[in-house]
Amino acid sequence: MQDVESALDRARIAMDLERPAEARRILGKALIDAPQDYRLLDSLAAASSQLGDTAEAFDFARRAVAAAPDAFEPRLTLSTLHLGAGETVAAIEQARIAVDIDPDHPRALLTLAWILAKPGRSAEAGVEARALVEAALELVPDDPDTVNMSAHVMERLGDRSRTRELVDAGLALNPGSVSLLLLHAQLSMRTRQSRWRAAGVLRALLAERPGEEDARMMLAEVLWRAMLRLPELVWFVAGAAGLGSMWFGPTMLRVSCLLLLATIPLAWLRIVLRLRPQLPAGYARRRILRPVPVIALLTVAVASGLVHIGAFGLHLESARAMRAGHHLLVIAAIAAGLGHLFLMLSWSNRRVDEAERGASGRRMVAGLVKSGGLLLLVGVLAALRNWSTHPLGFWTVVAIFGVVAATSLLEFAVDTYRQAPNVARFFGIAVVFGLPLLLAVLVVQWSLGHLDRDALHRETTAPVDTVVPTTTAPVEPTTTHGAVPTTTRPNHPTGLFKPSMPGFPGYPTRTLPFDLPPGFFERPSFIPLTGFPNFPRPQ
Repeated sequence: MQDVESALDRARIAMDLERPAEARRILGKALIDAPQDYRLLDSLAAASSQLGDTAEAFDFARRAVAAAPDAFEPRLTLSTLHLGAGETVAAIEQARIAVDIDPDHPRALLTLAWILAKPGRSAEAGVEARALVEAALELVPDDPDTVNMSAHVMERLGDRSRTRELVDAGLALNPGSVSLLLLHAQLSMRTRQSRWRAAGVLRALLAERPGEEDARMMLAEVLWRAMLRLPELVWFVAGAAGLGSMWFGPTMLRVSCLLLLATIPLAWLRIVLRLRPQLPAGYARRRILRPVPVIALLTVAVASGLVHIGAFGLHLESARAMRAGHHLLVIAAIAAGLGHLFLMLSWSNRRVDEAERGASGRRMVAGLVKSGGLLLLVGVLAALRNWSTHPLGFWTVVAIFGVVAATSLLEFAVDTYRQAPNVARFFGIAVVFGLPLLLAVLVVQWSLGHLDRDALHRETTAPVDTVVPTTTAPVEPTTTHGAVPTTTRPNHPTGLFKPSMPGFPGYPTRTLPFDLPPGFFERPSFIPLTGFPNFPRPQ
């Protein structure tokens, strides 16, 4: 009996050190002397499961259940194995048997709650899982392992506020808990601001456990998401500038463009000043100072300059300048797309650490979903285009949408091909992604064609300042008895005279009793309202 206890303790230490093979060797030797000990069989099932030997793990688990039918531990191990094999019904059945055997054990309650909280669960299963968690916490509220597992179950149920409470309580009980620290970092990854704070937690965790794959994956996600935000910000500013040109006047457009353009250099500064200190020393330099990421960042920098120039041209009065501004916005979006493509491929490169590229596929899927959302926005703008003050910006927005969609499709296609680079898979990828990609490219070309056509129409139909000819009726003197002879003059049209026009022909200035200064009628401040009054002819 003492040998069994010693073997179990040494195997437990080996499992904590992530050495399942050594644990199985220790337990196998002890099993020779005690072949019916369910604790040895249960531990061997767990070690075999860690080594990936599912058949052997099931065999040991069933032998443990047969050796001790009234023990709940083998039932939970068998339930976990069924869950890993995708047999949810069998997993729930074994977990319920374990709860019936010992209804006051928190591990049995939380194992059943974990299985019931699976994605796609029914509403009744979610309510039962929540009740099981609260029951386990009432039994041992200060046990770190119970709080830890409860937090993971609540996170699986989608209750973020309760999960944060349990994570804080668990870290207060056990500040060095790796699973709670990872869950804390995972919750912080939900938003961009807290994501950067999570980098500090992950850095401290990797300093103690450099081989933690989940921490390395999340830290790489923090870095590459920050890098990808730079070209995405160029897309946003270019699209917002084109959208603003549809509805805003020159003054409002000028102010809004200045506010938008200020966000691009601020984003670069935030990465350098805020994100870099949160990362381990040399972490960003080793991953960014490589040929492809450097080319990507230079391309994004050029795109940032082009979007600044293009946005400046939108609020000029010249039709040609506005046309050039719209074209520069589209070119900046294309350059940002190239930078985005290079950065994403650098993140998902198979030659880098497998753990670090784990979240890149999820990020690509999110890009495709965002492209679908942008399609809805373009549809709304198409319906409202006829009510805009400057419809030319609509085609700029459509072209930028085509660039974003083409970039997302190309990234996903290249990454899919990298995972299985063979001829058959290549043609399958070409068919699945080639047609949508071709459609996105055609959308960009079609939008640019409409942009050129509408801009050319605007240039040819722009009003031109012309001299309005004036005609003057002949002067006919009239005389009445007892009155001073006068000269009748016509009233000239009002509001049509500009400083560039010559003097007003036909005015008999020679009949005035004084001389007008030269260029009087050509002054900018002189705007006739009702014409000149009749002056008496000198006697």
